[in-house]
Amino acid sequence: MKYTGLSLEKVKELQIQYGKNALPEEKEITAIKIFLSQFSNPLIFLLLFAGLISIFSKKYFEIVFIFSVLLLSVGAIIIIIIELTKTKLSRKRS
Repeated sequence: MKYTGLSLEKVKELQIQYGKNALPEEKEITAIKIFLSQFSNPLIFLLLFAGLISIFSKKYFEIVFIFSVLLLSVGAIIIIIIELTKTKLSRKRS
């Protein structure tokens, strides 16, 4: 049994009807977008608010602790940036 596939006319007709058989291009994710998206987390806003209250009430230990936790949670973005860089490099290689 010999399989010949679609004819060229049928391929063109189907491409007009359904479009080309291609994956959509992925949107570029930048480090800035990832960094700013971290601040959409409600926990970050809660920590910022608690830090501001600690500043006004002059509780220095709480200020240092809250802003340290904030820096660590936003600092996790560095890992994401590294992953983005690796992803971009792997795309260039392929």
